[in-house]
Amino acid sequence: EKGALCGPRLICPWHKSCFAASDGAVLEPPSLASLESYFIEVSGDEIRIDLDRTTQKKRSPRHENLDVRSAQTFAVLGGGAAGASAVRELRALGFAGRLVMISQEQRPPYDRTLLSKMYLSGQADSTQLPLRPETLLVDCKVEFLAAEIDCVDAEEHTIGFKNGLPILRYDKALIATGGKPKSLSLPDNESQPLILRNVEDADRLIAAAEQVKTVVMIGASFISMEVASAFRER
Repeated sequence: EKGALCGPRLICPWHKSCFAASDGAVLEPPSLASLESYFIEVSGDEIRIDLDRTTQKKRSPRHENLDVRSAQTFAVLGGGAAGASAVRELRALGFAGRLVMISQEQRPPYDRTLLSKMYLSGQADSTQLPLRPETLLVDCKVEFLAAEIDCVDAEEHTIGFKNGLPILRYDKALIATGGKPKSLSLPDNESQPLILRNVEDADRLIAAAEQVKTVVMIGASFISMEVASAFRER
């Protein structure tokens, strides 16, 4: 209701997801789901909305076109929201080759933005973090590989790993590793600052905050303010 209507597009005011104003279909990320549309009826000067009759546009993979035995391999480096959106879009556009998602984390794509909000405040647990739908990787026939990359050879089209996994050969690759917090080095006799990047970082922050009376936020970003607010709620 607070979004901006730009011609045929509706723009979310918070994270700038883009939807079709005609039927609520998602057009641009970060949202992976379309808006719900409600059945309406115009009767004289009244507009009646039936809350029990809803529709939601699905941008589903074209299963009839998929062939995981295809010679082409598309590697997605990163298991976050960008990578999840990419594999869904590739399948929706009819890519029929092999899709491999490589992530440093053991978890499939999850909503990292919740970490500095509801997860830290205690309003959400780890079961609520996965991006919807949770069956995305299965639906899109994606091979999920939890591994740390050692090198990417763009000329040879190969990816090497640090933990002894065999070299992966690819045809196309997308780097969607996201950003990382800048670390701050203190003298060795001082405790090092904690960062917030993944679920384990959030768990360490929660445990540390329960043992102290003073927390210092280094940086005045949205994440910093959200963490401060979440600690107050907790």
